[in-house]
Amino acid sequence: MSNRLDKTDFDIVVVGAGPAGSAVARITAKAGLNVLLLEEHSEVGFPVQCSGFVTERTLDEVGFGAQTLIRNEIRGATVHAPGSTRVQLGGKETRAIALDRSALDQLLVSKAEQEGARVYLQTRLNDIQREDNRLRVRLKQAKTSGDICFTTRLVIGADGWNSSVRRWMQLPQIATIAAVSIDTTLQNDLNDMAQIFVGNQVAPGWFGWAIPLADGSNRIGIGCDPKHTNIKPRILLEQLLHLFPEQLTGAKMENFSGGFIPLYTNADHYRESISDNLMLVGDAAGQVKPTSGGGIYTGLRAAESAAKVAIMAMNDGDFSSNSLRRYEYKWRDNLEDEFERGGDVREMFLTLSDKQLQRVVQFLGLPGLRQIIDRYGDIDYQSHVFAQLVRVAPTLKSMLALPSILPDRWIKMLANNSKDSGEKETEFTVLSR
Repeated sequence: MSNRLDKTDFDIVVVGAGPAGSAVARITAKAGLNVLLLEEHSEVGFPVQCSGFVTERTLDEVGFGAQTLIRNEIRGATVHAPGSTRVQLGGKETRAIALDRSALDQLLVSKAEQEGARVYLQTRLNDIQREDNRLRVRLKQAKTSGDICFTTRLVIGADGWNSSVRRWMQLPQIATIAAVSIDTTLQNDLNDMAQIFVGNQVAPGWFGWAIPLADGSNRIGIGCDPKHTNIKPRILLEQLLHLFPEQLTGAKMENFSGGFIPLYTNADHYRESISDNLMLVGDAAGQVKPTSGGGIYTGLRAAESAAKVAIMAMNDGDFSSNSLRRYEYKWRDNLEDEFERGGDVREMFLTLSDKQLQRVVQFLGLPGLRQIIDRYGDIDYQSHVFAQLVRVAPTLKSMLALPSILPDRWIKMLANNSKDSGEKETEFTVLSR
């Protein structure tokens, strides 16, 4: 890792050394491409702007060394709704992992370097210009005078929600959630149960969370949709600590981190993440679950697709949009149905009043429905459990005012769930009516 860049030309320039960017750099460098990975900050992994709440699938994607990142294994969650309503879900087996988020970034960058990628810190993309079938890239490094220019065959933007590469492609800004979190100790140990706080007064357009970490500290945060409130997340976090003293007593408003969480929206279906000699991946492409804001797992999966297509483009000598569109097809085929179903779920819950939210959470506490959640709950594929609940609980469907004819992206899933569930359908349908 270096802070000094020469004027060598590169096959690929990856902008942003988060998980998605580092994964692309590692795979393409391993294939023998000359790869430059840029990071605008002075230290990889900082500032921390992510809760690091993932499943074991993410550890599988990270590969060797992932086990060293685990700070706690989470076995379930208690959902707190308006009116002092709460429901405990899970609790028997590991459902999620709380990661050391900065260490994750550092591990992935180290792997990219080991495969031959060159990594430069404190380096910002200033401009891109087309030059024949290549791009002329202009960079600015901290503590240096003037810009550094060179050419490359491909620029991959993995530079987050406020992506400079995305702006250069003249794509609209991604929808975001404003969020803030603290790492703090609590008087009451949450052990291995996360806490989720929902309500239009608590977290307008989003939710609050408390994730226990193994060293006795807890990551407590909250987000809000700027379209639904003018209240700053920090104010909402202070209110959260006062509203839930049983769970959050002892928390101190210090060790802050915050920023914006990008979300996939169903409008993104019509916006390509590629152009001639350009790709977007991870948060920059909006490859983030709209129900939870989780983007590590989805970003790593999309990064693998981006890297494979970049290698094929290099072998073909063709970095046109027609060639790179293979990446568009790959990531959408892998992720988009789940993103769009998640977008449907989010839009539906945004219409609920606090009274309706309270009723829905109470309803989900019914023994039969909790069994379904325990069996099918999956934070990487949240629409699966939602589809299962809607299928066997007609009351829930009416409570949520779902249309009688659902979009095609739901029909196949509901049919598959019906086949998978078999004889249990009648039991749960009766319980939930």
